Amino acid sequence: MDQLSTIIAIAALLGSALVAGVFFALSSFVMKALARLPAPEGSAAMQSIKVVPLSRALGRGLLMPGGRMSSVKRL
Repeated sequence: MDQLSTIIAIAALLGSALVAGVFFALSSFVMKALARLPAPEGSAAMQSIKVVPLSRALGRGLLMPGGRMSSVKRL
């Protein structure tokens, strides 16, 4: 059982690192690039960016690390 909790904790760690990387990229690169565009174009680009990540796969990727860690606490 101890090995299972270690595997789950590592998976949660990797998932959390992936989510942190996505947020870092958004704040570092994407927002600075959008700031260079004129306001109407930047607004349209941001609205199209917001549509894409609302897929189920990304939603699961964002929520799974927390779920994995709560299952580790129960073990």
